[in-house]
Amino acid sequence: MKPLTLVLSLLIALSLITSTADARGKRGGKRSHAKSSSGSSSRGSCPKCTSLSSCSEARSYLAKGCRKLDRDRDGIPCESLCD
Repeated sequence: MKPLTLVLSLLIALSLITSTADARGKRGGKRSHAKSSSGSSSRGSCPKCTSLSSCSEARSYLAKGCRKLDRDRDGIPCESLCD
């Protein structure tokens, strides 16, 4: 194998190992600030629409990852507040 080909192969292998380790670290015991599958943000709990007082407040929570506020997934949270 040529030296340049060997170096490139090692660099590619190293980058694959690093990206795999990064992905495992993000799924590990510590929670990231990503959206969870339950529709709530991992930064805190999401309120119910009935506890919110305005459409702008609902949009703010939706932007933070509270997907349960948009049940029909049309981009409009709390339909009763955001008519």
